[in-house]
Amino acid sequence: MGPAEIPAKRRYTFQDTQRWAVHVGLKFRRPAHPFNPLKPLRATSAIDDDGLREALAVKLLDAAWSEGRDINSDGVIDEVASSIGVKGQELLGKGWPKDIRAFVYNAMNSVIGRCDETHLARCSGTERWLTV
Repeated sequence: MGPAEIPAKRRYTFQDTQRWAVHVGLKFRRPAHPFNPLKPLRATSAIDDDGLREALAVKLLDAAWSEGRDINSDGVIDEVASSIGVKGQELLGKGWPKDIRAFVYNAMNSVIGRCDETHLARCSGTERWLTV
């Protein structure tokens, strides 16, 4: 279980996050939590252009954590995507890339930089995620 599922940890985590936001001068508004990130991840992963994909990810994070919006909502995803010139409804219809194994490998490799393409299981837990 993560901190959001344990009431005392959730309270502390949000208080600490609020303190840090004030400390570094960021706007913070508690999102509907816990939230399932799959729909925003699917929409983001449906963009081929790296710059647009990153822009959407940042805008969605800002919508959730600075504005307290529900980023699981199709309407919010569509509105946020439209703000960067992308059609959100089309993204929502695309879903995950066809070759999810290659997508996950590339994402994991870019983050931890130690995956061996021919031995995907060398990435801690990756094989388990891909068989789910």
